[in-house]
Amino acid sequence: MRRETSLSIIIIFIVSFAIYSNTLNSPFHYDDEKVIVKNESVRDIKDFQKIFSSNPSRPVSTFSFALNFWWGKLNPFSYHLVNIILHCLNGVLFFLILRITFQGDILVLVFTSLVFISHPVNTESVSYISSRSGVLCATFYLLSMIFFIIFLRNFRNTGASGLKQTGFYLTSIIFFLLSIGSKETGITLPLILILYESCFSTSIDRRGFLTPSWRDKNVPPIKLKRINVIHYKLYYVPFFVIIGAIMVLRRYFYGTLGNPTFHRDYYKNFLTQANALWAYIKLLIFPVNLNIDHEYFLSGSFLEIKTLLSFIGILILIFGALIIYRKCSEIAFSVFFFLITFSPTLLIPLQDILSERWLYLPGIGFYLFLALFIMLLQDGYRESYHFSKGGKGGLSVIGILLILFFSILTFSRNEVWSSEALLWRDAAQKSPHKARTHNNLGVALAKLKLYNEAIKSFKEAIRIDKHYSPSRANLGRAYRKKGEKSLMLQEAVALFESGNYYFKKGMIKEAIISYKELIGLVPNSVAAYGNLGMLYMSLNEMKLAKECFENVLIYNPKNEAAKKILKEINEGN
Repeated sequence: MRRETSLSIIIIFIVSFAIYSNTLNSPFHYDDEKVIVKNESVRDIKDFQKIFSSNPSRPVSTFSFALNFWWGKLNPFSYHLVNIILHCLNGVLFFLILRITFQGDILVLVFTSLVFISHPVNTESVSYISSRSGVLCATFYLLSMIFFIIFLRNFRNTGASGLKQTGFYLTSIIFFLLSIGSKETGITLPLILILYESCFSTSIDRRGFLTPSWRDKNVPPIKLKRINVIHYKLYYVPFFVIIGAIMVLRRYFYGTLGNPTFHRDYYKNFLTQANALWAYIKLLIFPVNLNIDHEYFLSGSFLEIKTLLSFIGILILIFGALIIYRKCSEIAFSVFFFLITFSPTLLIPLQDILSERWLYLPGIGFYLFLALFIMLLQDGYRESYHFSKGGKGGLSVIGILLILFFSILTFSRNEVWSSEALLWRDAAQKSPHKARTHNNLGVALAKLKLYNEAIKSFKEAIRIDKHYSPSRANLGRAYRKKGEKSLMLQEAVALFESGNYYFKKGMIKEAIISYKELIGLVPNSVAAYGNLGMLYMSLNEMKLAKECFENVLIYNPKNEAAKKILKEINEGN
């Protein structure tokens, strides 16, 4: 038994490293600049306060980047190595959960874990360094599950709580905290634990596709007295107390339970993500046309045919899982695992509408469902609950071919991450109507000093959205690099007009971005500083407003309006 487990773990590590070995020398990409390269808070591993305050919602992830910086400075190799190790570890943890839960053939468990390790949809989570938050969250999430399962097994079999059981329980809670500290998705864990107990550790004598490994078939199930059930469920209370405390702290730090830096109508987001759920399932089943920046549009009404069909499909999925629960609780668990871990995206608006990295944890439910589905195809499985020799052979062939296919797709997809230009050229081809993909391709080309090609990309982004400020600013910088000052000034004027456009529309955040981009292009723009200062005043950001009007006076000392506003700000303080 131990030898088989050890060999399985070694196989998982080898396959994972082989698949992702071609990412070790890939550069930093996109958000990596903000999260790591230009993030001063990760420079000093001893400054815990600075690390925590830089991103209070994900301090554990930020600390992991600080550890990386201490180890390898800004060498991407060390960051990629850590991501790959975490992905390997998650494959092993997933395998161990299956191992302690199911009594099926070990080939099934290894196969399921290798599907998770090799699935192409996980490339963004592993190859994109700043996506580590999701991978690290999954690591602590699965560790917490393992220790809770061990605690649950001992507690339900003995009905007593000793020092050992308490240790398992407290360790589970600690990993739960670390999971939430890595990414907010960790908050779903208590629901998954309740679901796990319901599906795999009940007092009802049921036969499923697989038998829990701690349940001896010759020993009758433990019968819990009805009066004790409530007492047994008290071990979930601390998990929910922690969630409540985190919500209070989040409200204190950010002033909101949602995303503090981005706002979208909750209703539209809910409708859109209900549609996107089926796009995610499609990516899990057919992992092709992977893209760092998918082109997906907001839903406007529940009565849209696509949205209506999506909700009908979700209801069928939920009711189907509930109906099948009594006969096949394992399948019900896999379905609800996917839906529950996906739910934060459904409820909390984020800037991206569809992102492959958000599938990293929910995908585990799909991989388990896939394994169970293949089990159903085995000859004689329903009768013996074990695989016949023919069944093993069939599973081996199907499993090897599927894992080999996924591995090739993943290795090939990783090549796109070898350079920024390749990554964003791929995105621009697959999302041709999205301004951001063309802008980011232009930025990558400009870094290679391919200014003519970069200008084409920036112009294409502006053609799609004429008020897209980053492209206006980047186009101006490209003209400046080429010495074409008059064209650069044209873009500066366009940026000012975009800022005014957003200001009139009440889109304050977009207006601020436009004026900031203009200042980056033309540092002595008095008009931009003045308008930016007024925007900050409307947000009651008096310190930032004061800095803006002080800059107005640096470039125009005789500006009476700026002097008057500064006087009012100083008197107000």
